[in-house]
Amino acid sequence: MKTRFLFFMLVAFLPAAFVHAQSNAVIDTLLSQKQALAAETCYLAMVGGGHIDESASAAEAFDLAREKGWIRPDVVANTPMNAEDVAFLVMRAFGLRGGFMYMILPIRRYAYRELVGRGILNGSGGTKRILAGDEAAALIGKASSLKGGD
Repeated sequence: MKTRFLFFMLVAFLPAAFVHAQSNAVIDTLLSQKQALAAETCYLAMVGGGHIDESASAAEAFDLAREKGWIRPDVVANTPMNAEDVAFLVMRAFGLRGGFMYMILPIRRYAYRELVGRGILNGSGGTKRILAGDEAAALIGKASSLKGGD
């Protein structure tokens, strides 16, 4: 029983450890958040997707994601991220291909549905559910393992 528990924990949290070598301080901040905030979530996704260097700040990552149009205009750095916003950010940052509807209309809703369909994102609570920091980090880690191998 103990071995199964350890194996489950390893499988569940190992991908988040390989999102590359981000600053431990930003990761620790995100993991401790009850509601994943935009700046730290953007940092993890943008570094994991290779868009910025790990030496960049969370604010720089957020600004780049906003500049690329991957963050809604009304979101500020300390805004809690909902499931569809994180899904869209992750799909774009990692260059993941989506299904038919996402290919035709690459919007947040279809990004969310794609990640739920792949089993990467828990669909309970719907698109507007605010993600916890550890959940956002785990999602980004899982997406990182898909990068390049859709």
